[in-house]
Amino acid sequence: MKKFIFGVFICLIISVSFFPATVYASNVAEVNGVEYATIQQALDAAKSGDTINLLADSDIDSPVSIEKAITIEGNNCEIYYTGSYAALIILNSETKESSITLKNIRIVAKKAETGISYEVEKGQLTLDNIVIRGYGGDKPVYPLFMTADCSGAVININNCSLTGHYGINVWGQNMTININDTEIYSYSEENVAAIVLNRGDVYNAENTVINITKSKIVAADKDDNPTVAILNKTLTAKVNIDEQSEIKGEIKEVIAFVGTVEDSTLFFKLQDAINYGIEKNRPVEIIRNINEKARIEINGKVEINGNGLMLTSSSHEIISIKTADEVIIENCNIIGISDCVYGLTIDYKPVTLKLNNVTISGQRHIAVYVCWGAESSKLFIRDCDLTGCYALGVYGEKTEVEINNTKLTSINNDSKPDAAKHYSGAILIYVNDVKVKVFEGSITTISSEDKPLACVIHVPGNNAENMDVYLDTEIIAEGTAEIIGFESNSQHIIKVRQEYKQKLNDEGFAVTKPDDKGMIEIDYSKKVNTVTYMIDGKEYCVIKVQDGDSVKDVPVVPIKDGYTGKWDHDGTNITVDTTINAVYTKEFLNLKMILLLAVVFVIVLIILIMTTYKKKNKIN
Repeated sequence: MKKFIFGVFICLIISVSFFPATVYASNVAEVNGVEYATIQQALDAAKSGDTINLLADSDIDSPVSIEKAITIEGNNCEIYYTGSYAALIILNSETKESSITLKNIRIVAKKAETGISYEVEKGQLTLDNIVIRGYGGDKPVYPLFMTADCSGAVININNCSLTGHYGINVWGQNMTININDTEIYSYSEENVAAIVLNRGDVYNAENTVINITKSKIVAADKDDNPTVAILNKTLTAKVNIDEQSEIKGEIKEVIAFVGTVEDSTLFFKLQDAINYGIEKNRPVEIIRNINEKARIEINGKVEINGNGLMLTSSSHEIISIKTADEVIIENCNIIGISDCVYGLTIDYKPVTLKLNNVTISGQRHIAVYVCWGAESSKLFIRDCDLTGCYALGVYGEKTEVEINNTKLTSINNDSKPDAAKHYSGAILIYVNDVKVKVFEGSITTISSEDKPLACVIHVPGNNAENMDVYLDTEIIAEGTAEIIGFESNSQHIIKVRQEYKQKLNDEGFAVTKPDDKGMIEIDYSKKVNTVTYMIDGKEYCVIKVQDGDSVKDVPVVPIKDGYTGKWDHDGTNITVDTTINAVYTKEFLNLKMILLLAVVFVIVLIILIMTTYKKKNKIN
């Protein structure tokens, strides 16, 4: 009996050895009509340009290496990966500068670090309907990892779902990553991110651009509280998100660095960058637009370069300077929104502030505000654009301000019911002993029917003692109001060079006599009269002349053939609106006729002289 059983067993072994392996293990991939037991075998047999079709799910424990420009059509098959590092590794061999496409594949990476690792320089990778996820509570750290080797590559991710501790981790430079109609989920107890653009000591993702359209990016902790959806650690990489995409979590980007590009410390908050710049005495460079809710404080010597970018804030005051040291801010657009009242304030200490190519606007009250206690501050404002109810407000005594080639605009944006009673002006001076000098640029004051109290310089009360204001700039009054004073106790002072007198008269403003420096100012006690020159009942020109003065440049009476013209008033001592008419007197002989007769007379005279001369010669 034992011999019989042994014989049967031997026969079974022999019979099994003659059957193909496919009877017990089905093939999982096919290329060019040949089926293979593993995906790697199919890849090894394929040539660049081939398409590999997956036939069945695969259970693998070592990475699949892709080094050829191929397409893998997954046919919704699943790759269940239990190994380490990555389920798929796309390497820089024949694939360099070539295209690889993965379609309709499900990758389950239970404990792996990475789902797909892409390492191809200047290549193109297309992922279409790819799902990368974990299993049983475990998930990959990086569903999609792009190493520093893939610089210059183009990645297209369409209709995919990526779930991991992170979502996409990017180290390659100069890449373009297009994410469309895709869901990316980051779940972790740590505050990681769904999309990360990295920067290290050696490798970084600088100049890489990620475009996100019609996609959903979610980052949450174990309790489903939002964490960081997008983390951009670089100086130059950009993330563009369309309006149809949904982002759950914080978008966190490096907004400034301290030092130089080659030797820099990066910061996600402007306040931290400024504090570090003060501590290390190094410049602060803003590299992205910033939206702030908290006030920015400057407590020491610092130089800030906005690089033409925008700082938007809803804080009561956007920037507060609290130092007696020198502060330089340049190339920055500072915009107040919502409840913002002040753009930039100087608090309590005599700072030396230099603003170069800075725009400040949007706040409800003062663009640049020198507060009480900031006595003896010195401001140098060049090539700027300051707009507010007041562009500049000075409450600190002995303040000196020099403004060059700058646009100062006053507009009353107050929305309170009594706003019509509030002043607005380009410059507000609230204390004594202040010096303001404005060279070039322009001063514009804008008023309206409901907010008429607009002025150029507003000096409430008796605060003009030892005040020196010099303006060498264009002055523009827009809207319904003129540039006038409002309170009997106020002094609204503007001095310009005397050669601007006629221009001010033309705009309806009388002026004082020139002082010892040749400067004049608006004199509200005098009026300006209109002198209208008429010809044959039609207006010829209009000249404004202040009370008691004479027309400086009397126009020439137009010539009329056969007439002599002159004005019926010499234009002197104008005390009322005056009309001056041209009076023409008919000439006895037309000037042309007189000239013609003179010519004929001369010719006849010459002929007579010649005739007489010839006769005398004959007689002789």
